[in-house]
Amino acid sequence: MPRIRVRPQEITALRQRLVTVQNNGSSALNALGQVRTSLDWQITSRQSIDTRLSSIQRRLQTQMELMGQYVI
Repeated sequence: MPRIRVRPQEITALRQRLVTVQNNGSSALNALGQVRTSLDWQITSRQSIDTRLSSIQRRLQTQMELMGQYVI
């Protein structure tokens, strides 16, 4: 089996590229985590708004029913 010769500079360059790829991967994961956190917050906020709107809608319905009783 023939031996493959690799110069030290090539090994150093490969190590540097590997570190770059690892750093880019870490950055991408962090960015995805931030996006997920933002989306979770938006969903929670939307659910809170929907809950409050439903409550207001129920109160308005009750008020309209009461007003209807007095109009007669």
